Amino acid sequence: MIIKINKIMNLRFFAFFFFGLLLTLNVDAQKLTRVKGTVLDANTKEPLPFVNVVFKGKNIGTTTDFSGKFYIETQWGTATLQASFVGYKTASKKIELGTSNTINFLLKNDAIDIETFVVKADKKRYKNKENPAVILIRKVIEHKKDNRKEAQEYYEYKKYEKIEIDLNNITEEFITKGWLKKNFQVVLDHIDTSEVNGKPYLPIFLRETASKMYYRKKPKALKEYQYGSKMTGFDGFIDDNGVSFLLDKIYQDIDIYDNNINLLSNQFTSPISPLGPAVYKYFIIDTLDINGRECVNLAFTPRNKADFAFVGNMFILNDSSSYAVTKVTMNISKDVNLNFVKDLQLDQEFTLYHDSIWMLSKDKLVIDYNLTRKGRGMFGKKTTHYDDFVFNQPADKKI
Repeated sequence: MIIKINKIMNLRFFAFFFFGLLLTLNVDAQKLTRVKGTVLDANTKEPLPFVNVVFKGKNIGTTTDFSGKFYIETQWGTATLQASFVGYKTASKKIELGTSNTINFLLKNDAIDIETFVVKADKKRYKNKENPAVILIRKVIEHKKDNRKEAQEYYEYKKYEKIEIDLNNITEEFITKGWLKKNFQVVLDHIDTSEVNGKPYLPIFLRETASKMYYRKKPKALKEYQYGSKMTGFDGFIDDNGVSFLLDKIYQDIDIYDNNINLLSNQFTSPISPLGPAVYKYFIIDTLDINGRECVNLAFTPRNKADFAFVGNMFILNDSSSYAVTKVTMNISKDVNLNFVKDLQLDQEFTLYHDSIWMLSKDKLVIDYNLTRKGRGMFGKKTTHYDDFVFNQPADKKI
């Protein structure tokens, strides 16, 4: 009971510390730039979903919804907005920073013959019946038991995990504060911008863990042996046990092949769930090469934007037999209410072993937390690498 109470106190201390830190460091932010609009086909005037709309020279942007509409709100934009999509010429338009803008794009066909499937949101109602994208995802669902790693009798691998917490929305005024430059100049020299939404960030906490994983199918068992761990942060200000407890709760392992994905204390429906065709809309975008293998780029978006579901792209092996997922990139809809979560992105890549086994090799999760619309926030980043796989060799009985 004492241990449980201590963990709760550590968690509360950690949370209050960060909330207090963010509020005390909060300064008047730059004015927000808001941009909304629609992207249409220049010839047919049909809306184009899944078009990338970004600020030129930045990673800040979004994709259009099923109706071709988009909305971006940021204080880190540039004066030029670009819209790009497979099979179309990239278009650019000037905007006014620090105010609200309405920008509409008419994309022209690239006039290049490529063997791709082009998404068009025509006026017909979306249907699952005889929809090539739905037929494809049903094949993926049908083969998921064979493609997930638990199909193996035994496996083992090495795992390296890095969890990082960064302050974001860093302004020039914040950087030039005397006490910060005096005590943390080395850190300030390494301010970078996020690949998710282009916000500058300042690392303040890092945890690295190296371990070995062992799996046995019958009777089912999964063991993790940690042989190295290191934490770096504000010594004396953050309780290591409280930090670890919170991070373990937030950053649980995510398996795309699970029917439901537990994330941030909420249950999301996986795009590969048997319920997927009832929760998501699927679209075949094109075919492309992923690590030397031809794959189908399958986009997915929730039917109801407020549902706990993902928006993203799944790359499926185009071999008409295994239907294995080789890569997935997904985030959450802006309409999903996750309290202080402003943005979220998950990237996973799979590697082929023994010509038939696809194993997760890279896993990256980035979450953008914001206490206020304009104030300081923080990034939570988890990056995991898996290698040195061994299959169907029983581990020592002691393990």
